[in-house]
Amino acid sequence: MTRNLTNSALIRTMILLLLAASAPSMGVLGAAGASTAPPVGYSSRVAGEYRTTEADRARRSKKKWKKAWIVSWIAFAAVNILDAHSSAGHIEANPLLRRADGTFSARKAILVKAQLGGGLFGAQLWMVKSHPDQNYYKSFTFATTGVAAGLGAIAVRNYNLPSPVSATASAATASAASPVLPEYLRRK
Repeated sequence: MTRNLTNSALIRTMILLLLAASAPSMGVLGAAGASTAPPVGYSSRVAGEYRTTEADRARRSKKKWKKAWIVSWIAFAAVNILDAHSSAGHIEANPLLRRADGTFSARKAILVKAQLGGGLFGAQLWMVKSHPDQNYYKSFTFATTGVAAGLGAIAVRNYNLPSPVSATASAATASAASPVLPEYLRRK
C-alpha cells in the first residue's frame, strides 16, 4: 500500500513538472494607470498608450521560451530519475541498462542516461550559442518536453508492473505447480 501511495505522488509530481515545462508563463501586465513607469518590454508612449516594437516582442518571446527551456530540462532530469527508480529491481528490456542476469543496473543507467542527456543538452546549447539571432528555445522546449513525456510514460508503465518480490513468489508457485519451463529457459 505504501508503494502505491508513493507511486501516485511521484506520478503527480512528474505530471506537474511536465505541465510547467510545456506551458510557460505569459506574464501579467499591471492595471492601466497603476504605475507611471512603462511596463517591462514597452518602449514608447503614444497618445497615452504604450506601444511595443517588434524587437521588444522578439526579446520578450525569447526570454519567455528560454525560461521554459530551462524548466523542460529540469523536468527531463526529474523524469530520468523517476524512470531509474521505477526500474530498480525489475527485469530490464533495454540491453544497455541491464546486468548479465537481466535485471536493471543503476550504474549503467546513470552512465547511459547522463551521456545521452548531456549530448542532447550540449547540441541544443551549441545551436543556441552559435545562432544568437535565432530563437531556438521554443522548438527545443517542445523537443525536450516530448522526450521527458516519453520517459514519463515508461516510468508509469514500470510502476504498474508487479513488484519483483511478488513476481518471484508467483513464479516459484507456478513452477511448483507445472514444472514445464518455456523453451528459452531450458538448459541444453
